[in-house]
Formats: sequence, C-alpha cells, structure tokens
Amino acid sequence: MKSTDHNQFIDDINGGVFARQLGYAISEVASAVVDNDKNGEITIKLKLTKGVGRNAVVIAHKLTSIAPLDDGRKLE
Repeated sequence: MKSTDHNQFIDDINGGVFARQLGYAISEVASAVVDNDKNGEITIKLKLTKGVGRNAVVIAHKLTSIAPLDDGRKLE
C-alpha cells in the first residue's frame, strides 16, 4: 500500500473548494481566538465507504468551524 499524498488529497476534495473553505475557516477562527481571547474549534469529518470497482473509495466530507465572539460563538 502506498501512502496518500495528503496535500493533493485535500486539494482534490470537491475540486479544490474544500481546501479554500479550510483555509478560510482557519483564518477566521484564529483571528476570532486572538480578538476575543477565547477558544475556537475546527472539525474535519471524512467518511469513507467502498465504491464501485476493485480499489474505489467514496469519501464524504464535512467541515465545521466554531469562532468565538464577544457575546457567544459563530458556527459554520
């Protein structure tokens, strides 16, 4: 078994949209953490199922971010 190129893998999810969303989430949450002196969170969930064919895998993904605010938090 060959190890997956994780950078290419992230870039390939949803035609590069996932990578851009992740970059935005990291920037937004990090900025909110600094501005509000509270913790933030980013969660990436990957669900893998066997696809059609010998070596095919279907990957479903979900990105959730929680940015702290002065009066609560912002969930995306």
